[in-house]
Amino acid sequence: MAVLTGDDPAVIRHRLRAKSVLPSYVETEHPALAWPRVRYCGEAVAAVVGTDRYTVEDATLLVQVDDAPLPATVDALEAMRAGAPALHAEAL
Repeated sequence: MAVLTGDDPAVIRHRLRAKSVLPSYVETEHPALAWPRVRYCGEAVAAVVGTDRYTVEDATLLVQVDDAPLPATVDALEAMRAGAPALHAEAL
């Protein structure tokens, strides 16, 4: 059994990249597991891998996440103003 996080060498090298034909779209990389920060509620922060379902389910109960809320902007016009939290800084 193994528990992997976003900073694990086997995970950190894998990135997802969404593509679009829209001219204003900026491609950004998205980590397979959140690292170095969680960008949205529900983003995966760890993966537990094992040989049987029951062992993995038991192991998931031992995973602890030490987190703190980040500032959020939920208004599109406010998000375009300088200083708003950026989901992908490289897209700015």
